[in-house]
Amino acid sequence: MKNLILIFIIFFNSSLFAQVVLTAEKHLPVAGDENIFVEYEMPLIIVPGRNQIWDFSALNTTGNIRFSNFNQGEKDLLNSFNIRDALVVTQGGDNYYHQISKDNYSLAGFRNEDFIIYYNKPIVRLKYPFAFTDVYESDFVAKAISRNGSETEITGNYKIEADAYGTVILPGNINVNVLRIKSESVSVQVSKCREVRIHSIKYLWYSDNQRYPVASLLIEKRFYCDGKETESQSFWINQSFLEKLTASTVENTLEPELSSEMSIFPNPLKDEAQIRIRLFEDSYCKISLKGVAGNHISEIVNNQYFKAGTYYFMINKNKLSLLPGVYFVELYTNNQKIVKKIVVQ
Repeated sequence: MKNLILIFIIFFNSSLFAQVVLTAEKHLPVAGDENIFVEYEMPLIIVPGRNQIWDFSALNTTGNIRFSNFNQGEKDLLNSFNIRDALVVTQGGDNYYHQISKDNYSLAGFRNEDFIIYYNKPIVRLKYPFAFTDVYESDFVAKAISRNGSETEITGNYKIEADAYGTVILPGNINVNVLRIKSESVSVQVSKCREVRIHSIKYLWYSDNQRYPVASLLIEKRFYCDGKETESQSFWINQSFLEKLTASTVENTLEPELSSEMSIFPNPLKDEAQIRIRLFEDSYCKISLKGVAGNHISEIVNNQYFKAGTYYFMINKNKLSLLPGVYFVELYTNNQKIVKKIVVQ
């Protein structure tokens, strides 16, 4: 009887968190997609293993935003990187050229306005399927060519592993079952001027129903030949994913087609929040902040004309003398009204 009880306890504990398995069908990036990542303060890094809980709900945002766009890329560069089935990830002025297949997602080249990197073989970002305890490691050789023609030789090794699974608690107290992928690499860059050794560790949290990471954390250390050392850290949460989970109430007054979108992050806010509106057509816009009883608090945008595109506006708790509680942001465009609830802490 004791053995039966023990077996039940073990089975129950192991079933607390549904395990996520990464597959090409669900997690391979797709051309035409866009993701918005918002930077937050660094969380504590919890040890690897089963049934972990990562609580990111109380972290404050730094205000930095990163856009990731996915497209097919230029044919000439794809040929130079020896890529056939390509996907290019653009973040700011950086372009990452990937080879994609049903088996893996691999980095084959890099380009920005300062230099281009050619890899002797693609660096695997993810293999499919990939589940808890799976590991893949390899080495690589690459060459970076700067805008002035100087060359830097790069050698290194890397390892990707699914080192943990459990639940992530996102801002707004949203719980998501995830698989954590740890990517670690050590590389040496040698040019005529200097040698630099780079040690980077990246953690990616993937959910079962989201193609892209829910959150990502990067720690990078650089060691120079003169003894100097530097370290950088950054942590990002996928705002596009949060917006899907906390979809706004949309009221169309004239036409069923959506002419605009609105999102607010972070929400709840402690000090400051950012309103992001996306206009699909040229429009006059009005953005108002109201109390829960419908009382007018502030006119953020007063019937201004905007071209189609994406725009950002700020709500500052102290400047508006906002007390803790629930408020509503209302966006009016040509033929649409969108109402978003915001919580002030």
